[in-house]
Amino acid sequence: GGLNLDRVYRQDVKVPHWERGAKESVTMIHAAGAEPLNALALGGSVPSPAGGVLAEVIEVKSLDEVITLGHAKIAGKIVFFNRPLDPTVIRPGLAYSGAGDQRSRGPSLAGKYGAVGALTRSLTHARDDFPHTGGTTYAANTPKIPAAALSTIAADKLSAALAASQRGEVGTVRVSLKINSRWLPAAPSHNVIGEISGT
Repeated sequence: GGLNLDRVYRQDVKVPHWERGAKESVTMIHAAGAEPLNALALGGSVPSPAGGVLAEVIEVKSLDEVITLGHAKIAGKIVFFNRPLDPTVIRPGLAYSGAGDQRSRGPSLAGKYGAVGALTRSLTHARDDFPHTGGTTYAANTPKIPAAALSTIAADKLSAALAASQRGEVGTVRVSLKINSRWLPAAPSHNVIGEISGT
């Protein structure tokens, strides 16, 4: 190209190696029937057990809410983080980062309080059926639980069903969550380095 580099070379480096695997599935189940929800495993998620996870769902809007609910209310459930991007923040990047903690740290926190899975609302202002993935990070010495992002339409469907359940209309809402990801040993890759000689 036009960079006028004096030397270009590759430097060997090992990088984390995670694979999504076969397509994940998330299904909402209640008295009115079963409905698939469009979802994508979060980058770095552990797989679900072989048969998947089937559990009741608890909806939260923040990490602090998980801490307040505590082990008694969270244990054995799938935690559904459903805080949308703030539409009053003019800069989309700030709105995005303002909602990102529930995806990056939410699943690990839910696992700490005994949750068996985590779902997060996709980080977008758009209301559509296309889930947006992104990375999640597990804290050391904390149970790792499978985690997926729901499309905004799927998140709204699940939230509406949970509200209907609280009104006594559809019974208990459960979600079946199956993620087929796997972590592999660190893989060889390269940094590409371009040098411009000094004077």
